[in-house]
Amino acid sequence: INQKNNKNDVKQHNSNQKYSDKDVNNSLKHVTQSENPPAMKNVTIIGDSLLKGLKSKGLSSEQHNVRIRYEGGAQTDDLQYYVKPALKRKPDMIVLHCATNDFTPGCNIKSYKELKNVAKLVKETLPECKLAFSSIIRRGDIDVEKKAEDLNLKLEKFCKSQDHFFINNENIDLSCLSGGKLHLNKKGNSIFANNLLDLLKKC
Repeated sequence: INQKNNKNDVKQHNSNQKYSDKDVNNSLKHVTQSENPPAMKNVTIIGDSLLKGLKSKGLSSEQHNVRIRYEGGAQTDDLQYYVKPALKRKPDMIVLHCATNDFTPGCNIKSYKELKNVAKLVKETLPECKLAFSSIIRRGDIDVEKKAEDLNLKLEKFCKSQDHFFINNENIDLSCLSGGKLHLNKKGNSIFANNLLDLLKKC
């Protein structure tokens, strides 16, 4: 008889148990988070023909929808013409890779100034859009090592001061270039893609 009474007491206690508003809110929060995964972020990568070996599908994931837009021979003073249409799509992030063609003989483009102008354009047009700069990849067809290194250092410093992302591609060496010593071979494209994926993991 005592055992039956104890069971009844337990049942009665459970039926009368009250939950605080905090308990209910925490439960609802857990359900909401489970049913609503983070929204996919749209990322647009813009630049020159060094991007041609990359695939949007290979860089995209459940968290990121990646679009790649490149133009062969593009220089930094061309970037604004490619960035403006991209901004109309309101991407969450824009990644810029350019200046490869700024160092051709006879070219006198002020690359650093042009890249800063593009950054200003992005932030004035779409302040919430994150911005990343991909460092210049070394060339093997002409000697631009010192110029590219100087520009990369300035660009990295600028990114830190403005809270932009900087992608360091110094792990792409001459063995990563194709026969023409300008564009990337399979190895180079793989390393470049991984550098970009490392950035996306942070965003």
